[in-house]
Amino acid sequence: MNENEYQSGSIQGFYDTIDNIGACGDDYTARVDVISLEKTIAALRGIEDNWHGYKFTDLLIMNKINGEWNRCKGL
Repeated sequence: MNENEYQSGSIQGFYDTIDNIGACGDDYTARVDVISLEKTIAALRGIEDNWHGYKFTDLLIMNKINGEWNRCKGL
Protein backbone atom coordinates (compact mmCIF):
# COMPACT_ATOMS: atom_id res chain seq x y z
CA MET A 1 0.00 0.00 0.00
CA ASN A 2 1.27 3.50 -0.77
CA GLU A 3 0.42 6.89 0.74
CA ASN A 4 -2.34 7.52 -1.82
CA GLU A 5 -4.33 4.42 -0.88
CA TYR A 6 -7.06 4.34 1.73
CA GLN A 7 -7.37 1.46 4.17
CA SER A 8 -10.11 0.75 6.68
CA GLY A 9 -11.40 -2.13 8.75
CA SER A 10 -12.69 -3.22 12.12
CA ILE A 11 -10.94 -2.33 15.35
CA GLN A 12 -10.54 -6.04 16.07
CA GLY A 13 -8.71 -6.46 12.76
CA PHE A 14 -6.38 -3.64 13.81
CA TYR A 15 -5.75 -5.29 17.20
CA ASP A 16 -5.05 -8.62 15.48
CA THR A 17 -2.54 -6.94 13.16
CA ILE A 18 -0.75 -5.36 16.13
CA ASP A 19 -0.56 -8.77 17.82
CA ASN A 20 0.86 -10.36 14.65
CA ILE A 21 3.38 -7.65 13.66
CA GLY A 22 4.59 -6.63 17.11
CA ALA A 23 5.95 -3.42 18.54
CA CYS A 24 7.01 -0.50 16.35
CA GLY A 25 10.53 0.87 15.97
CA ASP A 26 12.25 3.87 17.52
CA ASP A 27 11.21 6.12 14.60
CA TYR A 28 7.49 5.74 15.44
CA THR A 29 5.70 8.93 16.54
CA ALA A 30 2.15 9.63 17.67
CA ARG A 31 0.17 12.65 18.72
CA VAL A 32 -3.38 13.73 19.52
CA ASP A 33 -4.65 17.14 18.38
CA VAL A 34 -7.71 18.75 19.93
CA ILE A 35 -9.65 20.15 16.98
CA SER A 36 -12.57 21.53 18.99
CA LEU A 37 -13.58 21.50 22.65
CA GLU A 38 -16.94 22.73 23.94
CA LYS A 39 -17.67 21.90 27.61
CA THR A 40 -18.71 18.24 27.30
CA ILE A 41 -17.89 17.38 23.69
CA ALA A 42 -14.58 17.32 21.83
CA ALA A 43 -13.32 16.51 18.35
CA LEU A 44 -9.85 14.93 18.29
CA ARG A 45 -7.40 13.86 15.61
CA GLY A 46 -4.98 11.07 16.40
CA ILE A 47 -1.95 10.66 14.13
CA GLU A 48 0.47 7.75 14.20
CA ASP A 49 3.47 8.00 11.89
CA ASN A 50 5.83 5.25 10.77
CA TRP A 51 4.10 2.31 12.41
CA HIS A 52 5.92 -0.36 10.42
CA GLY A 53 5.99 2.09 7.49
CA TYR A 54 2.32 3.08 7.76
CA LYS A 55 0.70 6.35 8.76
CA PHE A 56 -2.70 6.38 10.45
CA THR A 57 -5.03 9.31 11.04
CA ASP A 58 -8.15 8.83 13.15
CA LEU A 59 -10.87 11.36 13.90
CA LEU A 60 -12.68 10.86 17.20
CA ILE A 61 -15.65 12.49 18.86
CA MET A 62 -15.50 12.37 22.65
CA ASN A 63 -18.33 13.06 25.10
CA LYS A 64 -17.86 13.92 28.77
CA ILE A 65 -20.40 12.17 31.02
CA ASN A 66 -20.22 12.34 34.81
CA GLY A 67 -16.73 13.86 34.58
CA GLU A 68 -15.30 11.09 32.37
CA TRP A 69 -14.41 11.38 28.68
CA ASN A 70 -15.76 8.59 26.45
CA ARG A 71 -15.43 7.92 22.73
CA CYS A 72 -18.72 8.24 20.86
CA LYS A 73 -19.46 5.10 18.88
CA GLY A 74 -19.84 5.32 15.11
CA LEU A 75 -23.04 4.89 13.20
